[in-house]
Amino acid sequence: MSVQDVLKDLPISEEEWNQTPSAVRALVLQQHELIAKLIKRVEELEARLGQNSQNSSRPPSSDLPYQREKRKSTGAGKPGAKQGHKGCQQSLLPPTEVVPVPPKLCACGCQEFENLRAFYTHQHIELPKIAMQITHFVLQKGECTVCGRTCKGVAPEGFGVGYGPRFTGLIGELSGSQRSSRSAVKEFCQSVLGIAISCGGIQRCVDRVSEAILPYYAAIAERARNIKVNFIDETSWYQHGVLAWLWVMVNPSVAFFSVKASRSKEAFEELIGHWAGILVSDGYGVYRKWVNQRQTCLAHLINGRQHFRFRISRPISWRSPLCHGREQALRRRALHW
Repeated sequence: MSVQDVLKDLPISEEEWNQTPSAVRALVLQQHELIAKLIKRVEELEARLGQNSQNSSRPPSSDLPYQREKRKSTGAGKPGAKQGHKGCQQSLLPPTEVVPVPPKLCACGCQEFENLRAFYTHQHIELPKIAMQITHFVLQKGECTVCGRTCKGVAPEGFGVGYGPRFTGLIGELSGSQRSSRSAVKEFCQSVLGIAISCGGIQRCVDRVSEAILPYYAAIAERARNIKVNFIDETSWYQHGVLAWLWVMVNPSVAFFSVKASRSKEAFEELIGHWAGILVSDGYGVYRKWVNQRQTCLAHLINGRQHFRFRISRPISWRSPLCHGREQALRRRALHW
């Protein structure tokens, strides 16, 4: 820091500064530089304290409850659908049984009717009684009539694992798509299906489903890597209590997810494979070093503008109209992306 910069902040003239002992001047310069560093550090900490999901890249789940914006009521009416709302009714499904229902009794007491015709169909939906199909393969053994050796029967091909494909697929659906825990799936099988199955058995079913859909997973990855524009992001993901990272590669066609051990450049390159298109991402360092074209996520640009706007240590009121105009342009681009 130069002496001229120090004199701008001190209420003394240059002549008085030159008359000051050299030891005092050195101490003043040192203290002035330290104060400048501390002021900058305080600004950074204050800015960090004011960060939330609206003015930074932090997720909404990280916002404290009292910091979240309360939704304003749109009116004082009753909750539920409002007048003019397009209703959504259960569509008529192909019936397994049709039961004609004639009138029972007329107001005059007559019970005979002519020219009967349908005027409305009342649909009743019910689950069939769940009866699990249990097959016992009784494996037998016997002695060979030629050599006398004892031979044993084995389970037929396709039945060795103990659980059929439909039951295995149901467990995979509950555990994967419905995100149910192993204990929750175990309770469901016991209470609804009447089948006692261990968490280890459930995991083996999940592993079978994962193996069965592996070709589709590979096809999704290949599809994502052949799209020109991809949105890529990563987030923390715990597996058995160990920190990992869930990466995602998204475009209007597919969403490709992959769990990696880290969020490093190597993990990023493993995710994208041979892809070399336009990257849309946040400002993470690995993305900023992308050698091809890159577009910063518009939501992060808007949040960054909000963070810049609410900085309290450096007034920027003279820039507000310009910032506001650029923010509106970004919002329009985001709506029509």
